[in-house]
Amino acid sequence: MFKNFIKLILLFQLFGWTLGYQQNIALYYKLLNEHYDTFKTMQDVDSYVQGMNELCSIHRKIMAYKREDLPSEDSLNDWQFSTSLGNPEHLPYLLEGDMVLSAEQIQLLVADFRSQLSKIEYCQANNCNERKKRILTSDLSRRWKEFPIPFIIQSDVNRQAILEGIENWERTTCITFEEKEELPSDSSGLNFVFGEGCFSNVGMVKGRNQRIGIGRNCDNPFVVSHEIAHALGFFHEQSRWDRDDFVEIQFANILPGFLNQFLKFSSSLTTTFGIKYDLGSVMHYDAFGYAKEGMATILTKDVNYQETIGQRFRLSFDDVKKMNFAYCNASCPFQLPCLHSGYTDPKNCSKCRCPDGLTGLLCSKVARTKTLCGDQLIFKSEEKYKKLQFKGVGECNYLIKAPRDSRICLSMDVIHFRDHCQQNSFLEIHYQTSLGRTGAL
Repeated sequence: MFKNFIKLILLFQLFGWTLGYQQNIALYYKLLNEHYDTFKTMQDVDSYVQGMNELCSIHRKIMAYKREDLPSEDSLNDWQFSTSLGNPEHLPYLLEGDMVLSAEQIQLLVADFRSQLSKIEYCQANNCNERKKRILTSDLSRRWKEFPIPFIIQSDVNRQAILEGIENWERTTCITFEEKEELPSDSSGLNFVFGEGCFSNVGMVKGRNQRIGIGRNCDNPFVVSHEIAHALGFFHEQSRWDRDDFVEIQFANILPGFLNQFLKFSSSLTTTFGIKYDLGSVMHYDAFGYAKEGMATILTKDVNYQETIGQRFRLSFDDVKKMNFAYCNASCPFQLPCLHSGYTDPKNCSKCRCPDGLTGLLCSKVARTKTLCGDQLIFKSEEKYKKLQFKGVGECNYLIKAPRDSRICLSMDVIHFRDHCQQNSFLEIHYQTSLGRTGAL
């Protein structure tokens, strides 16, 4: 401790900082110690903070054209670094709480937000309308290209949670991993460590192995899968360019200093593969991230989905679909004409991968379960009500169809669950055009 303090003082004298002395101490312990593989010197931290503050400043200017309820403070400061937010995925000094970005990635974001601001300022001066881009591109350089991906698990980490988190992706995609006894420091791979909170780099880091932090309260296997998804190149769902069609950020409810945790990336930075916004994604924030006490920072446009966002008990169908489109499209020599948002299964090219509740070669049938309940129900226009009833423990799937221009109305009279809102005790209703999108839970 004393040696680190002396080193800190010397670094201050050597590099000089525009930030306060107390803030430098917080930055040193949070970034240089916890993320030493990314931030090797105080200059690296200085560059990171300057980039983040510039990002905050540009983001505030963009939002000021659209909103008046912005928080009063939006730069990195000492209060942030010492703030405990309760959620280990919401570390106050990392972008969106758990993403460790390189200097190159920060500058890419800054350039993108400068471009967004320039377009808005031009349109304000010339009375033009912003056009939403529909053609999505992405920088593929940080995607993994060699498999299996090697990994090691440090002894103080919940080993079972790590293995289950990895297995969630191996079971559902073509991506494979291989545990090693050790990783050379100059080779790409994943190093699962017990850190402060949950964190990961975004995409593959060349020339070294990258640390994935699985700290206290992070050892839910699906939190592990969330962090692995970052390492595979995924960003958070609520930072998509089209988020405003599905959620509304409550800027007035955001804690001062955390506006930068609700960035909205342009379509040129991210790839959606044509998959629509998924409120049930394991990559989505919950409703109370960086919120003032008792207030929500994210509200869903469809109120039925308010309790769906932020789930960490499964990979959604579209989480897996997007990962397969990113890494596994070359696995099959042909694509099947799958129905109901299904797609050719990269692990078995002779059949479709179907949304939950559907089965068959092309996803045309209702999946029957061991409890022998569930069916496809086709209503005629003159029919009004049909009672669905099941008692006992099990899983039931129903596909309800009605004539065009008709409306299906569901009324829940009595529902009893042994455990309220647990992984295996829920009712999920898919009523969007795409049956692959997570239903309202």
